[in-house]
Amino acid sequence: MPLIFMEPLQKIDYESFLNPYQGHQAIFVFETASMFFQLLQWDVVVKVLEDPQAIIYILEIYPEEQFKFQSIKWDQSKSLKPILMVDRPMLREIMPTLVDVLQKNLCEVEKINKNETAISNWLYSLSQRLFFRIQAERYGESRCLALNLKQGMKKWHDPHKGLPPSQAYLGHLPTDFFRKLVEVATEKRIAKSLKHRPKIRIAHVVAQIVDGGHAPSELVKILLEYSDRSLFDRFLIITEQLIYYPLEYPIAPHNSESSDYVDLACSLFSNKELYKGWSKHALKQFEKDVDEKAYVKNFEQILKQIYDRKSNEINI
Repeated sequence: MPLIFMEPLQKIDYESFLNPYQGHQAIFVFETASMFFQLLQWDVVVKVLEDPQAIIYILEIYPEEQFKFQSIKWDQSKSLKPILMVDRPMLREIMPTLVDVLQKNLCEVEKINKNETAISNWLYSLSQRLFFRIQAERYGESRCLALNLKQGMKKWHDPHKGLPPSQAYLGHLPTDFFRKLVEVATEKRIAKSLKHRPKIRIAHVVAQIVDGGHAPSELVKILLEYSDRSLFDRFLIITEQLIYYPLEYPIAPHNSESSDYVDLACSLFSNKELYKGWSKHALKQFEKDVDEKAYVKNFEQILKQIYDRKSNEINI
């Protein structure tokens, strides 16, 4: 059975590519849900996927969450034949393991009525690492920090925390671009002598300040209220106000786009009463810029402000 790895490409005739598989059982693999929807612009793709025999697998989604909505009756005697639209060495390397685990997972879809199993956890972990490796190579060194941040946020909020079997093979680790950046920065770093300061400067960096008994916000408030001002210069940095990022940029999804928008947990800058409450801590708002380089620019200004100030005010 064909195992077809689909990608949105401009210079390809999808009609000719998919014609041999129309009317036959096949598994179509997509990196992301957004790529899946992007490919639906071609009528032939829609026609092929409409066939009841077509099985859809999206790497970034947990297997059982997508397989349970499809009428899958897997014959264990069938073997999968990988077909790549783009030849990727990392796909070639992991393909035997991916095919084996995918077949095992499809075999248990009908038999085991569970949302999570050891095999589905293995397939999910394998797919997640493969997906991250593809993204890491695609974005490269320039976006490795943002990509790692996005990956960390996704793992934190992912409801599927199950582990694969202890000896399960997941493929090679992604290229560690972040390590390269650290090594270069270490070589360029010039050690400076530390000056004695009467106070220790302490900064709390948070994604948001919200109301309504939000535990992290309450914790920050306690740390700021009860810190000894004779010993500490206190700083509060809220990253949601640095810049609004478009959806396609891999960055943590914490932002407050409009001062008029109030969510269930109101952000500090969306709630005037909440802002007034925090103002009693000598809170000073850091004005944001909105140009394309604002993220770095704002951090430079914040750091400069932190290093230059000698008061006990809280700076945003």
